[in-house]
Amino acid sequence: MLIVRDNQLVGIHVAEPHPYWPWSRVRNYHTIMAMIGRGELRIKPLISHIVPYIEAPALYDLMMSSSQGWMSILFKWD
Repeated sequence: MLIVRDNQLVGIHVAEPHPYWPWSRVRNYHTIMAMIGRGELRIKPLISHIVPYIEAPALYDLMMSSSQGWMSILFKWD
């Protein structure tokens, strides 16, 4: 079960599937990856910064100082 409130995502899962609740971390992972692969879940709008890894300290400072200006950050390792 996923509940989205404002910009919070709350999830509930169990370690192992159960007949009454078949979702597990592994199944959630595979489901999300399949949805992304089929284009049903667009993640690009959720990424606010793509920066070289050497800029990590500055971005961590930004995250700690304010909730404004970032959504999620991807670090480039090339």
